[in-house]
Amino acid sequence: MQKIFLTSEAKALLRQCNLPFKDLPGNKWINLFGALQEDELIGIIGIEVYGKTGLLRSLAVAEEQRGYGLGRGLVTHAEEWAAESGIQSLWLLTETASAFFEKLGYTSTQRSSAPESIQHSTQFKDLCPASAVLMSKTISS
Repeated sequence: MQKIFLTSEAKALLRQCNLPFKDLPGNKWINLFGALQEDELIGIIGIEVYGKTGLLRSLAVAEEQRGYGLGRGLVTHAEEWAAESGIQSLWLLTETASAFFEKLGYTSTQRSSAPESIQHSTQFKDLCPASAVLMSKTISS
């Protein structure tokens, strides 16, 4: 995994996975990481940093690469980076992957329990519908 920029290739992968990215260009709080295979982007994940809190977002794996553990590897990499960066908790919103994240130790919670910084994020306020599941996980360094 390596730190990446929001390239046209990254946008295409996010679009393929029906994930929003309109707020990513110029977002100084987001850190994106990608998995490459023969110089082709096959997976991406991001963390939007708010002090000791992070918003995990933009987990996307190319369709032909699914089922091999890449998604789990991307989340693990993001969590390790978060811990090394002093982030103590990760939050996420999902419409389709709550079972996947539960297997990785994330717990569903009420939207009202999200930290204020997360509630004020574009992802929380505008991009994810109220029906999206809010999940969190404590990160240890």
